[in-house]
Amino acid sequence: MKIQEYKNLLTSDNLRDKLEKIFKTIEKEDTYKIYVKCQALLEYINIQFLSKKYNIFLNNSDIVNIIKEYQKVDKYLFDKMVNINAIYNIFADNPSIEDAEYLLYQIDDIYSHMRENCVEV
Repeated sequence: MKIQEYKNLLTSDNLRDKLEKIFKTIEKEDTYKIYVKCQALLEYINIQFLSKKYNIFLNNSDIVNIIKEYQKVDKYLFDKMVNINAIYNIFADNPSIEDAEYLLYQIDDIYSHMRENCVEV
């Protein structure tokens, strides 16, 4: 897993910094912390996108509430987030580095969609 593989996330200075922190955690091989940081990054970009694109501000910004909002406004992101949520439920207690890598690829793809919709995070 190499940081250069996440070309969409690297286009944002703010997200590049967050991605670098995830990779520093990878060097320590603490897969649970890596996975938690990936989850936080996913929630962060979604909250930013919802607020900037749709003027939607969530009091409770967990993944379920994000999914509920996407169901109303963005079918692509709704489907992506439903699939990611299924993965969360399976691997949340004991994630592997591959689970975190999969999640990072999904986050990179989601961010690409956001950029295509004229929203930079």
